[in-house]
Amino acid sequence: MRILEAFGEPLSYGGQEAFVMNMLGCMDRSDMTIDLLSPYYCDNDRLISTIREYGGEVYTLGCSFRPGDVRTGAVKPVIKFLKSHKYDVIHIHSGSSSMLAILAWAAGSSGIPGIIVHSHCTGVYGWKHSVSKILTTPALLKYPTEYCACSKEAGEWRFSKKICRDRLKIIPDGIEPERFLYDADKRSAVRKELGIEDDNIVIGNVGRLSFQKNQSFLLYLLKEIKGADVPGGSCYKLLLVGNGKDMAELKTKAAELGIGEDVIFTGARNNVSDYYQAIDVLAVPSHFEGLGMVVIEGQAAGLDVIASEAVPRLADVTGSVSFISLDNSEEWIKVLTAPHKRHYEYNAMVKASGFTAGYSAEIVRDMYCKWKA
Repeated sequence: MRILEAFGEPLSYGGQEAFVMNMLGCMDRSDMTIDLLSPYYCDNDRLISTIREYGGEVYTLGCSFRPGDVRTGAVKPVIKFLKSHKYDVIHIHSGSSSMLAILAWAAGSSGIPGIIVHSHCTGVYGWKHSVSKILTTPALLKYPTEYCACSKEAGEWRFSKKICRDRLKIIPDGIEPERFLYDADKRSAVRKELGIEDDNIVIGNVGRLSFQKNQSFLLYLLKEIKGADVPGGSCYKLLLVGNGKDMAELKTKAAELGIGEDVIFTGARNNVSDYYQAIDVLAVPSHFEGLGMVVIEGQAAGLDVIASEAVPRLADVTGSVSFISLDNSEEWIKVLTAPHKRHYEYNAMVKASGFTAGYSAEIVRDMYCKWKA
């Protein structure tokens, strides 16, 4: 079988890429050739080398990527690519309803028999979302053969009520829990690399530096913690693991708040699981999330996790996650500065929950094999 994992955004270090690579790593690929496609670019060298090790290829088409803009410039290059590369199944991943619809239409027009559309996130409700959903629903009703989402909320954000009622398949954003098991040596090595002292208390956040992930909220909380009458307040550090368009703005804001030396920016990392070892408490103040894979990863690492109320409760697989409104900064500070410890039992609970890459791989492989000749 020839499978194409198609993305509506650049291939980088995001949650969609993590889901696909985790899943493929656990999948029986012996009867498959699996390629990846982005109409834009790829800046993740490890992703490219891994796909090539699997016998596939990563294709990029060099289209201009401007978040929020109309993506119609990708239509002709995608059509041309799909006409010249034959696939049995295309699995489409995107945070954009328009790109899900465009890629599904292009796949249908190119004669690909299996067309899977997969919603990985939600967003902010408003007129733009309503108009986009109205415009994309006809194509999303006509061309896909399967509809997937990481949560009920992510499905309802992208697809019509009829699709969600009758055809939506929820696929867990599976991880490899054993990669996140606590390792004291890794903790020591990573903290040494980052210049973190033994007595520092590290508030961590993992994800793209963007409005969605809302790291600016954590800057203001750290400022309050450092300036408040909090026991050990001077020992707190904020560790931001990831890259994104808000990097420069966040660095400037940290300096303006007088906490520049207490905020650590790692940039993009391939070994993200190692950085969870350096964290003492994980904070996920997202404005919106389809599921929140980092919440599951944090639990697998045995961390106390604090999340905004925008994160679906489905991500709380241990029953221990604290969900707090973004309007309640005082409660965030109270919970962040409470005593924290590692919960070694959480890793086994994540394994038992079904949020494993192996389980996700089984579900997706079954979908692919429907189109096996």
